[in-house]
Amino acid sequence: MTWIMAQSDNPVGSILGPLLVLLVLGSALVFGVSILRKKLRADDSVARDFSLGDLRRLRAEGKITQDELDRAKMALVGRAQSELKKPEPSRNPEPATEVK
Repeated sequence: MTWIMAQSDNPVGSILGPLLVLLVLGSALVFGVSILRKKLRADDSVARDFSLGDLRRLRAEGKITQDELDRAKMALVGRAQSELKKPEPSRNPEPATEVK
């Protein structure tokens, strides 16, 4: 069966090679994008777990680079700004009405 598909006279055999290459390249692209997205999300999560003081201490101890510190600080600032933009929940809820 493989011998029949490999013949150049068969149009299916001449299409299978390029389709297989496209399938492999597409799979590699999807895999690469998923890894990149996970890495970008992981960079953002660093700022959620540490305070600015913790980050400075880690930098002073040499556990993170200056670039990592800068990215984490920017993530902290962005998160703080987005928290400020959120409307505050009402502190005085309306009294419940009785249902009869």
